Amino acid sequence: MPITDQEKLVLSRMLQLIAGRGSQFYEIGVQTTVLSRGPSGWRNLLTKFDFVRKGMPRPDELRYEYPEAAILRRLLSHTEVAAVLEKLSNEDILETGDPRGGVPFQPRLPGGQKSWWSTREWTDWPSDIFTIELQVGMGHPGDDPLVAADLPYFPSLEHVLAQIFGLRNPNWLDYFRGLVVVVLPDFRARISKLTVALGYLKVDFESLFMRPEDLVVQVYAENPGRPLAQKRVNPDKFSLQVDLDDRPTFASVALVSKASGEALHIKSFQEGRGWQDPHVIFETSQQEIEQILLVGESETLEFKERVQKETPSNLAKTAVAFANTKGGTIVIGVDDDGRVIGCETKGLGDTVTNVLRTQCDPPPSIETEVVQYQEKSLLLVKVIQSNDRVHILKDHGPLIRANATNRVPTAGELARLCSRHAGELNFNLNP
Repeated sequence: MPITDQEKLVLSRMLQLIAGRGSQFYEIGVQTTVLSRGPSGWRNLLTKFDFVRKGMPRPDELRYEYPEAAILRRLLSHTEVAAVLEKLSNEDILETGDPRGGVPFQPRLPGGQKSWWSTREWTDWPSDIFTIELQVGMGHPGDDPLVAADLPYFPSLEHVLAQIFGLRNPNWLDYFRGLVVVVLPDFRARISKLTVALGYLKVDFESLFMRPEDLVVQVYAENPGRPLAQKRVNPDKFSLQVDLDDRPTFASVALVSKASGEALHIKSFQEGRGWQDPHVIFETSQQEIEQILLVGESETLEFKERVQKETPSNLAKTAVAFANTKGGTIVIGVDDDGRVIGCETKGLGDTVTNVLRTQCDPPPSIETEVVQYQEKSLLLVKVIQSNDRVHILKDHGPLIRANATNRVPTAGELARLCSRHAGELNFNLNP
């Protein structure tokens, strides 16, 4: 089916970006495709086009073919990627490198949407990202294990998304709807890390193609109702620190080309936001740890000596109650009397995440941080307040936080809690 004039503009924009960046910044293009076998042959579940920065190692090509699925990765020049996208748009064929030929694909190119993203799950670099969907939507695929005697074992498509594409998302099935994702990184410069702490912001950035003197760093930080910083910095090295007189609840840093005035990358921090960029680091100071221990357990703070495998619901109860109330912090490595016991933090963040995914519906949004205090390790689990959904403990129901305890809400409290959520809720309040 011929593409529309609007879609032609989108295709032209993609091809211009590939041509402009390819010769300057791209070592090689990478196409990764997951196929499933249907009654009429192979169909695309998910394809990603991406590029490796010049001078960086090339990934290995892959060809895993299972009875009902296949995972393919091939390397292409930037001009070859452009040719594949042109054929996809004009001939409704997605080439995958399979000798049996391409797979049918009737594309719907995104029109009228922004393509440039400073932060996105597909890449650590600022990028133009285009998501091409099927004209006729495809339902969620089956999720049978991918098993073969001589190939890697994937228990589900969730593990394919994690291991092949490097993504972990509770809505992982949404990615396998026939999408073609085109990621066009801008490798000129990026903010590699933003550290937010009591008294300062630290910005680390990098570039193989520009000097620090070619860049301007714009910094903004605030507390509720009070600006802490609005500064323009001309760096002479790829790291800088901006001193503040308090910890910001919001901070944003922009990396700007001095010559063109173009924003090359932006990173922001928002306290209490459900998702934070993994390269935005929130540091808790020794002074703040001392204050936490002094205040003791409260409506927004709970101590746990350890995560007990035999009673994981104890952790989940508090996380659900915090999410349904004001949010809060669980400090692991401190007993109920406020004594610092310390804990083994290696892998503990993953354990906490798995407990919440198993015990809660939906799992609360959290941030974890390992801190050192009195030569002992603690894990801070910061639970984000949820304003758009009610979280429940499976086989139990919703909980709220009152003073320093978790409890079942009253009928009135439950009504107010449900008013946050637009959908219908079905849960059992009986433990």
